[in-house]
Order: sequence, then structure tokens, then C-alpha cells
Amino acid sequence: SKGLLEGISYYYFSSGKLMKKVPYLKNEIHGTLHVFNEEGDCLEATPYCHGVKEGVSINYWSQKNLKSEERYEQGLLM
Repeated sequence: SKGLLEGISYYYFSSGKLMKKVPYLKNEIHGTLHVFNEEGDCLEATPYCHGVKEGVSINYWSQKNLKSEERYEQGLLM
């Protein structure tokens, strides 16, 4: 069996550019998950606390072009 996910995991497009950066703590997402487009612009920043969405998730259409902000409390959209 494999060990627990711990630290930051990086996921890439087939082009080799960064697609997603996911922080893990004891196999749960813990910290801010970031999703990028192939140009390197951040499209999503979502905070997690022990695997549950917690705080303000920000989504962008493109760099600096805000799409939405969603507030989560204990995984529930407020």
C-alpha cells in the first residue's frame, strides 16, 4: 500500500506546464488549492481545512478577470 499524501502535490498539463497545486496534510487537502490555465494564470483558489472547503473560494475567467467568489463554512456553500 502507498503512504499518505503529505505536502504539496503538483499536477501538470501534457505540455509540462503546471495545472494544479494541491496541499495535503495526512491524506487530506489542507491549505489553498490552486488551478491554473496553460498560460500560468490562476483560475481558482479554494481554501480547505482537513479536506473540507472552508473560507472564500475565488474563481477567475482569466487573469484578474473575476468570475465568482463563494464562501464556504464546514464544506457548505453559504
